[in-house]
Amino acid sequence: MHARELLGVLRMTDTIEVATCVSLSPITPKFGAVVEGVNAKEPLSPAVVASLKEAILQYKVLFLREQNLTSKEQFALAANFGEPYEGRAGRFSRDYE
Repeated sequence: MHARELLGVLRMTDTIEVATCVSLSPITPKFGAVVEGVNAKEPLSPAVVASLKEAILQYKVLFLREQNLTSKEQFALAANFGEPYEGRAGRFSRDYE
C-alpha cells in the first residue's frame, strides 16, 4: 500500500511505518504527528523525504523530537521541503551558529 493510502486509514492510536525506518504516531486524526526513525542531522534519502512530504499533507505539522540540530542542520533539513526562508537579520542563515 502506498504511504498516502496508509496515512488515509490511520487512527489516532496507530503507529505506522512510512518508509523502511520511519514511523508516524498521530497526535490527533488530522493535525500533528510524531516522527521516529529519522536522524535529521544526516542527509535524508529521497524516499524518506517523499514520505515526510506526504505526512505533512496529511498532518500539517510533524514533530521530530530530541534532534538537537544546529542552525546549519536545520537549514539543510528545511531545504528538503523547499527554499528555506532566511529571516530577518540572518537569524536562520546558513552561517548562523
